[in-house]
Amino acid sequence: MGNNVKFFLGVAVGAAVGAAIGYALSSGKKGEWLNTLEEKACKAKEDLEVVVDQINKSVQGIISRA
Repeated sequence: MGNNVKFFLGVAVGAAVGAAIGYALSSGKKGEWLNTLEEKACKAKEDLEVVVDQINKSVQGIISRA
């Protein structure tokens, strides 16, 4: 993909995400949408912590074998 295509694709995706967020925040379901977003963010944080722990254990295992 050329740089121009990547740029315009990024702009289009950003505009779509911005429009979706604007719609969600202006609708009557703002609180529900924010709760869902918070739940997903917490889940992502927990998943990331598990991955970081696994990486740390793997690195420590490699270091102890060296």
